[in-house]
Amino acid sequence: MTDGRRYAFGPGARLRLRADFRKVFSDGKKFSGRYFSLYVLPDLLEKKIGFSVRKAIGGSVVRNRLRRRLREFYRLRRQSLKPGLLVVLPRAGAGELSRPACEEEIAALLEKAGQWQESGSQKGSQ
Repeated sequence: MTDGRRYAFGPGARLRLRADFRKVFSDGKKFSGRYFSLYVLPDLLEKKIGFSVRKAIGGSVVRNRLRRRLREFYRLRRQSLKPGLLVVLPRAGAGELSRPACEEEIAALLEKAGQWQESGSQKGSQ
C-alpha cells in the first residue's frame, strides 16, 4: 500500500446516510467532553466517521474549519483506531478551539471510548 493511499479519506471512510447516523445515535455509546460528544458503535469490518456540526457552533467558515480539523485528525490516525462507526458532535465553544486543543480533546474521547488499538495508541501524533 502506498503512503498516500494509507492516509486516504474517501467517501468509503465517511458516514453519509441519515440511516447510518440514526443507527449510531440509537445503538451506539455516547462519550462526552467539554467541547465534543462522541458516539461509538463497534463494528467488525468498517472504520467510518461522521460529523454533525450545528449552525449554533458558528458561521460557515467556523463550521467548515472545524470539520476540516476533525477530518484531518481522523485521516492521519485512522490506521490506529479499532473498527467502528463514529459520530462527532461539536458543542458550543468548539469553533474557537486551537487545532492542538481540538485534537487533544478528540484523542481523549477516543481513549475513553477504548477506540485506540492496543499496539501503540496514536493519541497525540501520527
